[in-house]
Amino acid sequence: EALKGEASDKVTRLLGAPDFRRTDKPAELWQYRHDKCSFDLFLYPRDGGGLSIKFMDVRAYGDQNLSLQACFLAILKAKADLDNRG
Repeated sequence: EALKGEASDKVTRLLGAPDFRRTDKPAELWQYRHDKCSFDLFLYPRDGGGLSIKFMDVRAYGDQNLSLQACFLAILKAKADLDNRG
């Protein structure tokens, strides 16, 4: 929930570019994928320009039962591990 209302540039600083991006005017869907889940962000135009997060959702894969926070943390950890490798 800490990301709700945040600008798109903060998201890209934290998570990088989304693995999947779709525009359905006026919204954009950004999807970050992990082997356990998909973290979906729905962004809408904000006053003054740019986009901000209005809604977030998680879709777990297989038998996984992950909360929004657990999926987000798994994606952050995977990104940090990747960044540390090189």
